[in-house]
Amino acid sequence: MATVQEIMTDPVFEGFRIVAGRRGMYNNVSGTGIFDWEEPSDVEATFAPGEFVITTFSEAKYRPDELLTRMQALLNIHVSAICIKTLFFKSVPEEITELANKKNIPVFLFEDTYIDDVIYVVRNGLASQERNDEIAEQVEELLWEERAVPEEAAKIMRRISPVLYENFACVYLRPRFKKDIRSGNLIREHAERLTSFFQDWNIDLDLEFCEVVSLRDAIVILCSCKENRKEEELYKLVDRIIRELDMTRRFIAGISNTHFRHGEFGAALKESMYASVSAVIDRETILKYGETGLDALLIPMWDNGWIRNTYETEIDKLQQYDRKNNAKLFETLLTYTESEGSVSLTASKLVQHENTVRHRLERIRETIGTDEQEKSYVHMYMIARLYKIMKVMTD
Repeated sequence: MATVQEIMTDPVFEGFRIVAGRRGMYNNVSGTGIFDWEEPSDVEATFAPGEFVITTFSEAKYRPDELLTRMQALLNIHVSAICIKTLFFKSVPEEITELANKKNIPVFLFEDTYIDDVIYVVRNGLASQERNDEIAEQVEELLWEERAVPEEAAKIMRRISPVLYENFACVYLRPRFKKDIRSGNLIREHAERLTSFFQDWNIDLDLEFCEVVSLRDAIVILCSCKENRKEEELYKLVDRIIRELDMTRRFIAGISNTHFRHGEFGAALKESMYASVSAVIDRETILKYGETGLDALLIPMWDNGWIRNTYETEIDKLQQYDRKNNAKLFETLLTYTESEGSVSLTASKLVQHENTVRHRLERIRETIGTDEQEKSYVHMYMIARLYKIMKVMTD
């Protein structure tokens, strides 16, 4: 569903002037409607919430005292915006602007634009946005499917763009900050920047075609080219795109392996998302899937019922011990694994004596049921890593 702001970016609205309801610029638009001079009792049956309404208020020339009640009826059903062609009115009464401001419904005045052109642009904008929303939903579903059907993956990729070539890689851009995920504005704005960038610079970038898909909490870039290229060349190109647009300041990027069939889109999508998760944990800016190490196995398993129950049980044991004994076993486990099993480095980070760290590690081994030191480090590493993966995936 498109917003008033998105609809109004079309050049046809260049001469439109907003006179009320500025806070409603991000109202969702559900359709279009023309207000003739319906009775207030008929407005609810004629118009739907979210409609983008166009009118001349021609009858108000003869019955100006009825204008307010009719506008109140329109505003009360929460249309998305009202555009008034100024054939008979050059301004809007103060009572109406106050009500529009209170309801957060934008009111625009315009002069020269044809009403039919406005309706055409709004409907086209809605059709385009509905298509984009539908594609984004299909990509989301593909991302979380356990086993993507290659034929379905290829079909979705062709829907994104019929001119994407078989040689491609995915980039998954995840906002660095939670506030940007919640607002959604960052994703929308940067997706538009990327689209504009690719339209202007595809040839210079020596890529045949790139496309952008906005998801609820991420941006996916598909980079494709005609000829098979060395994987490293494609990575350098992706890195250049991200850095030229300064995306790394607000996003963390995961990059898939290079793939050579559209049917592998599901795999490429997952690889890029997994790489972005691993990058968040390791505080990386850009990370390739081939550099994720053990995370390539752990991230896909994080929500497996059996595995999740096992590591959550072990974490709970450590945290219960900490609460009962005022200890810091779980903190020590996380720091020890981040320090790659170095007791001295762990002690330095925790500002503790090395013997204190060794004593805590012994308590951890006893609590999680691992005796051998070599095996216990792997066990601790997996617990810590799965815990961090879960935090990223559930935030």
